[in-house]
Formats: sequence, structure tokens, C-alpha cells
Amino acid sequence: MPQDKEKAESLKALANELYSKKDFKGAYQKYTEAIKADGTNAIYYANRAAASLGMQQFMNACTDADKAIELDPKYAKAHARYAAGHAGLGRFETAAKSWRRALALLPQVDSQLSPTERKLKEQFEAELSKAETNAKAPLKDAIGLGQDEVSKTPWHRAIAEEQNLRAEENANSSGWLMIHAYREFSEGVDAMKSLKVVKKDGRQGMFGRLDCIVNISNGLMREPRVFHINSPDWFEKLNNQIMFEVGRSGGWSNVGPKVIMEDAPKRLRKGGWESVRPAISTTVRAWIVSGCLSSRMSNQSGPAYEFFSRAIELLEWGRIMWKDVSTEERGVVFERSFIRGIKRMKLESMIAILVSKENCSFTKKKVADEALHIIEDAEANPPQGTLDPGFVLSFWVYPRAEAMAAIGWYHIQSGFASTTAETAKTAFSEAHKFYLRASQALPPDEENTFQYLYVALEALWFAGESLQKQLPLLSDLDTTGQKIMRFWAMSSASERTHGHMAMTTAYRNQVMSGLSSGKYELSNVVKPINVKSVDKFPNSATIYVKL
Repeated sequence: MPQDKEKAESLKALANELYSKKDFKGAYQKYTEAIKADGTNAIYYANRAAASLGMQQFMNACTDADKAIELDPKYAKAHARYAAGHAGLGRFETAAKSWRRALALLPQVDSQLSPTERKLKEQFEAELSKAETNAKAPLKDAIGLGQDEVSKTPWHRAIAEEQNLRAEENANSSGWLMIHAYREFSEGVDAMKSLKVVKKDGRQGMFGRLDCIVNISNGLMREPRVFHINSPDWFEKLNNQIMFEVGRSGGWSNVGPKVIMEDAPKRLRKGGWESVRPAISTTVRAWIVSGCLSSRMSNQSGPAYEFFSRAIELLEWGRIMWKDVSTEERGVVFERSFIRGIKRMKLESMIAILVSKENCSFTKKKVADEALHIIEDAEANPPQGTLDPGFVLSFWVYPRAEAMAAIGWYHIQSGFASTTAETAKTAFSEAHKFYLRASQALPPDEENTFQYLYVALEALWFAGESLQKQLPLLSDLDTTGQKIMRFWAMSSASERTHGHMAMTTAYRNQVMSGLSSGKYELSNVVKPINVKSVDKFPNSATIYVKL
């Protein structure tokens, strides 16, 4: 294809102007047009990578930066953008290597550095230091289980109760969620451990099963809380397994969805669905597993958000592109329930980013909007056919309930951001409503049922509601607290749960005693003393109770 270099330079100038105004989407489009006019210029790809970084689309940034390096291996900015992309994906060791390469391509004598190069060197060194620090950072939630701890986990408690659950004929139990999630996850881990890495004559080969990533991703999508590690080389084995399965399936590595959207239709024409189906499935599932590990193991939720977002982007494109193709042909990854499962995890990562105040490209309102879409999707597309109870819980009940809680969280934040007592009360009242709905949507023996009830009660305190409105919640908390002990007495969140149980029990006892003695009336606004420090608009009539 002939190159139009003059047109490409003109488009690059327009793109640069848009980029300087932080219109990263517009800049991306213009750089794309420049690449179409001249696909041989490394600068265009590196600049488009910068636009992707501006939109926090790290996979696409890595893809373009890699192409820029291919065209010009000595282009320092291309290596820097490749490094930034991998840092955004939580791959800090890869990022550090690329920052070092970028630094090595600058003049090594300070006196030979131009002002621009000196500024780049300072930036590269700062980012290298950050990447090295993050690469050495301790893992956040590495749930390693000793033999004596295994029987205490929610999934093993549920398995021990499986026959009782069947006898009860109760599909609405969190026990089913954990049983099915754990079995798929553990089957995948067992498959992962069977992988053999063989080195011969300086070459490395791998031999193993091809159902590991399917099962691990299925287990984590059913319920991320089943994640745990049970061997010191767990992560090394997982990385090897992902490389093995992506390679054997013809999947895509180190590229974003835009490359796959271009390549998959071409592959389909050549090799049919037998070629494309496993490639897309394995690639997307590897992203899901990587996203889950990022969210549960590191102190940054940004990589998880990126993996989940790009998986959703690719699958929603595929649903439209191949809307007339059967599930059997194109694969289950394009099913609404599968995509909904990823959206559930993405929603959790969005809230985590906002809570941690990480740099992000979305607002709290965006969380509420995405949560509403999950609710509407789950309600408009109810489960069909014969499905195990755990599957219905994982892909309909829990996404819907957690989305309701996310909207409640948004209203809590809005309440604290309010500038008047009236708007704050309205926001906290809405938060109470959505958290209460979330608790009612979950199984009664689920630990988050208790947690959502607790936050619903907090919302009543923040809203300044009377004891008359609080008492039903206090009663529900007491009942639910007993039910969740069946499976969740020793969960990773049990310390928080037990603390809330103790506090609400003490508060309820004081309230009931006060009502009985005539000290309080149902119309009184009563709150625990610890709420006083965060009361947005305190009222002189409020009674604070010491516990």
C-alpha cells in the first residue's frame, strides 16, 4: 500500500494538538488515520500508545509501543511507553526492564543531554524507581492455607454440609455458590500442577492439560473469594500454564482487543471456528485470571480494571460481530451471563480504585451507571434451562445484589459530599434503600447479607432517622448474624463481621433497655458514639450512645 507521508504528518500535527488538550480519544483517532496514511513511522505508533495511556487503555498502549520498537528499536520514547503500559497492567518487572532500555538509549554523558533529553531521563529514572519498588512490594491477600486451616474455609464448610443442603432442597444458599466455585477452581489448580516443563538441547518445551485456565477462570468468576494459594511456586506454575495454553490455542499475548478485532475475522475466514473459538476463549480467560490476581494480590486495582474492561470490550464487540453464530460455534465467552460475570468483577475494581484514590478515568456516578446496567441486564435476561444453583447465584443473583450495593455506595459518597442537610439526608436515605435491597437479594446465609444490612443501618444513622426505623434492621442483623455462621465464621472478612456483630448487639441491647425504661422513645434519633465524628450535619437533639 503506497505511503502518503505528507498527509500522515498533517494528521500527526492535528493529533498532537488534540493530545495537548487532553482529548486523548480524538488524538487516538487522528494518529490512527496517520498510521493508515503511513504505517512505517514509529513515532505515530508511539504517539498513539501515549493517547492510549492517556485513556488508561494499557493493553492497546503496549501493542502500539511494541510496534514502534519493531520499526525503530532505538526509539527511547517507544520503550518508555511500552514500560508505562506494562506498569499499568501491574507487570512491574517487565516495566522496569523497559525503563532501563529507554534510559540506555539516551546519551550516557550528562553534558551531552539536550534539555528535552534531560527531562526524559529524570522521568524515566523516577518511573524505573517506582516500578522496582512495586515489583518488590508484598502481596496483599496471599491466602496461603495450612492443613489445619483448610476445614475452616467457607468452601470446605459448605462441602461438609452438602448432603444437608440437598436434603433441605434450598437453592438459595451461599453454600452452593462456594461448593461449585471451589470445585472448578481446585480442578484448574490440579491441572496446573500437572504441567511439565522440559529443557533439552537448550530448548524448553511444555506438556500439560488444556483445561486449566477454563476451570480456574470459571471458579473465580463464580466466586472470587475461593482464591487461595497452596504451594510456594503457585504463581510461577500459573504463568507457565497461561503461556502454554495461549500458545497451544493460538491465543494472543501482549496485545489489546483492537488487534484481536482486526485479526480474528481474518483467522475465521482461513481456519473457521475451530481455530478462533479456543484462541479467543483462552485469551479472554487469561485476562480474567490476571485481573482477579491483580485485584486480590496487589495494592493497585488499576490493572484489574484494565483486564476486565478490555475483556468486556472484546466480547461485546464479538456478540455484535457474530450475533447470528450459535453459542456452540463461537463459544460460551460471548454469552450474556459470562460478560455479566466480568462486569461484576469490574464493578468491584472500580470502587476499589475510587476508595484508594488511585488516578482513574471515571467518576463515582459512572459506578452507579454501570451497576444499573448490570441490574437491568440480569432482570431482562433471566436464567433459562436447567442450571446448577451455584451458577444462578454466580451469574444472576450476586451480580444484581452487588450492583445494588454499588449504587448504595454511590449514594453514601454523595451524602458525605453534600453541602446541605436536606441533600445529605436524601442521599443517605437512598443509600439505605439500595443496601437493604442488596441484602434482600442475597441468600440469608451469605456474609455480605449481614454487611449490607449493617451499612443500611449506618445510612439510617447518617440520615438522622429515628429508632422506629432502626429497630427492624437491628432485628434483621441479629437473625442474619446467626445464619451466616454456618459457612462464614472463619472467612477472610470474618474479623470485620464479628466486630460489627459485637457493636450492633451492644447497641441493640442499650436501645431496648432504654426503650423499656422510658429513657428513649421510638421517635428519638439515637446513634452510637463512634458515628459522632463522621456525622455530616449533627443535630442537637441526637442522642449518642456509648458502647
